Amino acid sequence: MVMVPAFKKSPNATLSEERKYFNTKLAKVWIKSEHCIGLVKARFQLVRELRWAISSKRDLAVLLQMIMCAHLI
Repeated sequence: MVMVPAFKKSPNATLSEERKYFNTKLAKVWIKSEHCIGLVKARFQLVRELRWAISSKRDLAVLLQMIMCAHLI
């Protein structure tokens, strides 16, 4: 998993138009992913109380299996 940070403005400086554009696009993706997480939590109560850091592909696979099992119930 790769984290892509937004560009930060230095004190006494402004961001270039390219960097502002990048930050805007990044923010839109971030908001959509947050909305998706909210929808999953609303649909599956199991996930709402889950506090689990996904630090590997295996962690993600286990979480997805749990959601699929809850969906079948």
